[in-house]
Amino acid sequence: MGDIPFDCPSNYPYTSITIKEACEIRIANLICMWAYFACFIPLSMTIYSLIKGSR
Repeated sequence: MGDIPFDCPSNYPYTSITIKEACEIRIANLICMWAYFACFIPLSMTIYSLIKGSR
């Protein structure tokens, strides 16, 4: 995304509306990736303990 700030400010001189939308999608994608990672670790540990506990 070049030199566009990470927070996609509304006062930045974007060359087109598509670039601004791509910037916003980039932020949403990053948030979803971290949320998935944050949920995956505890969930996998819970499933593992349930499997080990039933034996």
